[in-house]
Amino acid sequence: MHIEFTGRVDVAEQLRGLAAAHHRSRAVVFAVCAAALVGGAALLTTAFADVGSSLIVCAVIVVYQLTLGQRRAIRKVAHRVCVPARFVLTDDVYRFESETDRYELRWDALHRIVETPEFFLLFQNSQQVTVLPGRLLTDEQAAELSAVLAPHRERGKVLPQAGALPPPPEGATPERLEFAGQVRVDEYVRGMGFAFRGRDVLLRVLAAVSLVLGVLYLLSGEIWAGATCVGAALFLIWNTTAGRRRAVRKAAERLCVPTRWTVTDEGISAVTATERYAVRWTAFHRLRETAEFFLLHQSPTVVLVLPKRLLAAEQAAELSALLTMSTTNSGKPVLATPRS
Repeated sequence: MHIEFTGRVDVAEQLRGLAAAHHRSRAVVFAVCAAALVGGAALLTTAFADVGSSLIVCAVIVVYQLTLGQRRAIRKVAHRVCVPARFVLTDDVYRFESETDRYELRWDALHRIVETPEFFLLFQNSQQVTVLPGRLLTDEQAAELSAVLAPHRERGKVLPQAGALPPPPEGATPERLEFAGQVRVDEYVRGMGFAFRGRDVLLRVLAAVSLVLGVLYLLSGEIWAGATCVGAALFLIWNTTAGRRRAVRKAAERLCVPTRWTVTDEGISAVTATERYAVRWTAFHRLRETAEFFLLHQSPTVVLVLPKRLLAAEQAAELSALLTMSTTNSGKPVLATPRS
């Protein structure tokens, strides 16, 4: 099979595709929220009005996250994923190429493949999904792709194995910077802590305020209101600590595997045993440097963590200079001098 076509996945399609990919979990969450709204409204006229208002607020926040919040998150990365692109599908790989990104993934490395009447949904892990609208393909192409993907769908949920790195292409000339290694889970978690430090500080301040209010409510005898505030504080703290580590572990089969990076004046590319991608410097939302990491922000909420220990001292200095130059040319902020 060799299918090539061009097209653009719009924001609405991304939203519908993600909803189809997670329809079971979304249905459960919406059902719980509906019950919370009904129960909360019923409690507003009783002595447990504080509990009712807390249930309503929590339900509204969750519904917002699954609707308007998700739309907002997709719009933030639309400049990279919702753009005119060239798609290449073969017996072995899926390839996406735009003006700023190039991405290739092996079919047998996918966590799961789901076909719906409107989409091919390619699960890279239990949460991250590539949405491929069927409208971009002709009927013959869609039928051919469906037949090729059938063996992969039938095998069920199989996580990709890290394996060994493929060798560099024969006769390839060395690029400006080349290095290989594996980012550890704890490094990725620390790097994300540096990348989202401002947001983490805000969440921890909110957690402290919520905890104080909870204690005051409990001391005054308002048990339900106090328990709600304390629970909210614990959730905010979990979100920036154990929750973040859990999210990285879930994506570790893609993020924390042996990887070979290549850096040029135009951008950075990476190759693993199961996938390869390339991104231009101008496509990054922000480029930052700390004493331990290079942090390449692909969007306000997605960051590529590159530990300096993977590079020789001369390579780290050269990459630092290159990022500063690229940032100056693209007008995006960067820390010119490393700081902890």
